[in-house]
Amino acid sequence: MPVNRSSANRSPDGESLELLTKQALEASQAGDWDRVEACYSERETTLKTCVIDPADAARLIAMDEQVRAALIVAKAGIAG
Repeated sequence: MPVNRSSANRSPDGESLELLTKQALEASQAGDWDRVEACYSERETTLKTCVIDPADAARLIAMDEQVRAALIVAKAGIAG
Protein backbone atom coordinates (compact mmCIF):
# COMPACT_ATOMS: atom_id res chain seq x y z
CA MET A 1 0.00 0.00 0.00
CA PRO A 2 1.44 3.46 -0.88
CA VAL A 3 2.44 5.75 1.93
CA ASN A 4 0.60 9.07 2.09
CA ARG A 5 3.36 11.67 1.83
CA SER A 6 1.25 14.21 3.66
CA SER A 7 1.51 12.19 6.87
CA ALA A 8 4.77 10.26 6.49
CA ASN A 9 8.18 11.67 7.43
CA ARG A 10 6.80 15.14 8.08
CA SER A 11 8.36 17.41 10.67
CA PRO A 12 6.19 18.96 13.38
CA ASP A 13 6.79 22.33 11.68
CA GLY A 14 5.59 20.94 8.34
CA GLU A 15 2.44 19.58 9.98
CA SER A 16 1.86 22.91 11.72
CA LEU A 17 2.32 24.85 8.50
CA GLU A 18 -0.14 22.65 6.64
CA LEU A 19 -2.70 22.86 9.45
CA LEU A 20 -2.44 26.66 9.59
CA THR A 21 -2.79 26.90 5.82
CA LYS A 22 -5.83 24.60 5.82
CA GLN A 23 -7.38 26.71 8.57
CA ALA A 24 -6.70 29.87 6.55
CA LEU A 25 -8.33 28.28 3.51
CA GLU A 26 -11.41 27.25 5.48
CA ALA A 27 -11.64 30.73 7.02
CA SER A 28 -11.34 32.37 3.60
CA GLN A 29 -14.16 30.22 2.26
CA ALA A 30 -16.28 31.34 5.23
CA GLY A 31 -15.32 34.99 4.73
CA ASP A 32 -13.54 35.16 8.11
CA TRP A 33 -10.68 37.40 7.00
CA ASP A 34 -9.48 38.18 10.54
CA ARG A 35 -8.92 34.44 11.07
CA VAL A 36 -7.13 34.19 7.71
CA GLU A 37 -4.79 36.96 8.80
CA ALA A 38 -4.17 35.28 12.16
CA CYS A 39 -3.34 31.95 10.49
CA TYR A 40 -0.91 33.55 8.05
CA SER A 41 0.72 35.56 10.83
CA GLU A 42 1.32 32.41 12.86
CA ARG A 43 2.51 30.59 9.74
CA GLU A 44 4.99 33.38 9.04
CA THR A 45 6.48 32.95 12.51
CA THR A 46 6.88 29.20 11.96
CA LEU A 47 8.39 29.65 8.49
CA LYS A 48 11.14 31.89 9.89
CA THR A 49 12.63 28.99 11.83
CA CYS A 50 12.10 25.89 9.71
CA VAL A 51 13.14 24.26 6.48
CA ILE A 52 10.25 23.08 4.34
CA ASP A 53 10.28 20.14 1.94
CA PRO A 54 9.61 21.15 -1.70
CA ALA A 55 6.58 18.83 -1.91
CA ASP A 56 5.13 20.39 1.24
CA ALA A 57 5.82 23.86 -0.14
CA ALA A 58 3.96 22.99 -3.33
CA ARG A 59 0.90 21.89 -1.31
CA LEU A 60 0.99 25.11 0.72
CA ILE A 61 1.24 27.21 -2.44
CA ALA A 62 -1.74 25.40 -3.96
CA MET A 63 -3.81 26.18 -0.88
CA ASP A 64 -2.53 29.77 -0.90
CA GLU A 65 -3.84 30.12 -4.44
CA GLN A 66 -7.27 28.97 -3.27
CA VAL A 67 -7.20 31.58 -0.48
CA ARG A 68 -6.20 34.19 -3.06
CA ALA A 69 -9.10 33.16 -5.31
CA ALA A 70 -11.54 33.53 -2.42
CA LEU A 71 -10.13 36.99 -1.71
CA ILE A 72 -10.59 38.04 -5.33
CA VAL A 73 -14.22 36.89 -5.23
CA ALA A 74 -14.81 38.75 -1.96
CA LYS A 75 -13.25 41.95 -3.32
CA ALA A 76 -15.38 41.70 -6.46
CA GLY A 77 -18.48 41.31 -4.32
CA ILE A 78 -17.60 44.44 -2.33
CA ALA A 79 -16.74 46.46 -5.43
CA GLY A 80 -19.76 45.28 -7.43
